[in-house]
Amino acid sequence: MDKVENQKKQNSSRPADRDIFERLKAGERIRMDDPQYPRIFEMVSKTIELSVALNTSTDIDQIRDRLSEIIGCRIDNSTTVFTPFHTNFGKFITLGKNVFINNACTFLDMGGITIADDVLIGPKITRCDPRNEKCWW
Repeated sequence: MDKVENQKKQNSSRPADRDIFERLKAGERIRMDDPQYPRIFEMVSKTIELSVALNTSTDIDQIRDRLSEIIGCRIDNSTTVFTPFHTNFGKFITLGKNVFINNACTFLDMGGITIADDVLIGPKITRCDPRNEKCWW
């Protein structure tokens, strides 16, 4: 590999050159002085705004619709979530089919949380990992 190609490879592996959300999902630690860090604040602010609407929903279909907006994909009609439900990010939550999440649960998902099919989660369960490691249930 010549010197120019080697330099390109080194530059492309610098954290600031890679998408911050890809780095988060890969489990990398993100420093608050990262030039892309404001994008996280923007996403968290949007999630906070959407969470207010989610937690004032009046029926299961409305909850499903609003949580789908938070996580960025349609939640299957066989999945039921009771509010209040809290998340700090939302985009890295994946919910399978026939999932039940009882009230007052909190998911801190910047490292990714996947709930497989046919999982029941009781009330007041908190899933958080300070290392942002992926979580599978």
